[in-house]
Amino acid sequence: MRSQKSRITVILGIVLLLGIIFSPLLQATDFCADMETKAKNGQVMVIGKMCVKGQKSRHEMKQGGRTMIMINRPDKHIAWSLMPQSKQYMEVPITEEEM
Repeated sequence: MRSQKSRITVILGIVLLLGIIFSPLLQATDFCADMETKAKNGQVMVIGKMCVKGQKSRHEMKQGGRTMIMINRPDKHIAWSLMPQSKQYMEVPITEEEM
C-alpha cells in the first residue's frame, strides 16, 4: 500500500512538472486527448485524458483502480491535485519561473 502511494506521488509529480513545462508551448492550441503510459514490456500502466485550453490544463489518470485529477491554472498561479477516492486534494503554487 505504501509503495502504491509512493508510485502515485511520483507519477503526480512528473505529470505536474510536464504540465508546467509544456503549458507555454501549448498556449495557442486547445485540445482534449486520451493518453496511456506503457511500461517497457508494453503493459499499460496509466490510462487518462488531458485537456488544454490556453494555459489551463486538466489531466485525469487512472492507475490501479484509483483516479487522480490535476488542474493547472497558471493565470491564478496555482495547481491542484485531486484524489477523489480518498476525498483529498493538494494545492501547489506556481511561480513565474515555472510558467
